[in-house]
Amino acid sequence: MQKSIRKMTATAICVSLMCICAFISLPLGHISMSLQLFGIYFALYYLGPLYGTLSVVVYLLLGVVGLPVFSSFGGGIAGPSGGFLFGFLALALVYSLALSLLKSIKGGQIIATVLSLITLYICGSMYYSVVYLGGLDSIGASLLATVLPFILPDIAKIALAFFLAGRITLLKK
Repeated sequence: MQKSIRKMTATAICVSLMCICAFISLPLGHISMSLQLFGIYFALYYLGPLYGTLSVVVYLLLGVVGLPVFSSFGGGIAGPSGGFLFGFLALALVYSLALSLLKSIKGGQIIATVLSLITLYICGSMYYSVVYLGGLDSIGASLLATVLPFILPDIAKIALAFFLAGRITLLKK
């Protein structure tokens, strides 16, 4: 009983962290660079695949029903970054599946992280290409606008999430 309360509390804290991280953003054209990705990977690393994915689902549901929990204090899934919101769920699912398949392999967590990040980039850039650039034939321009400027900052956010999730033991017993 006490362990499940700790997990639920930690999950709620991670959802709160995602909401806070979304508010810390820097607009870059149509897409904002926020710390959402840090919050999502922190939840996955800290809570593990099941509860980490659950926290992403709860976070997305809060935004889908209209609460202003996404970057730029937005709610709903419309806007240039809508594909990345769908991508957050795909990221969590791919990470969880890949980690379960690769957990016995050295470096499995790194491979799962890379695969999940690529999934996010695909979802976000395809959505942006179709909705804002007129179709998949402009996927190259979409990748330049929605992925390329974010790769290095995203790697830094993921590395920080991994480091902190391994160091924080509050509620993890």
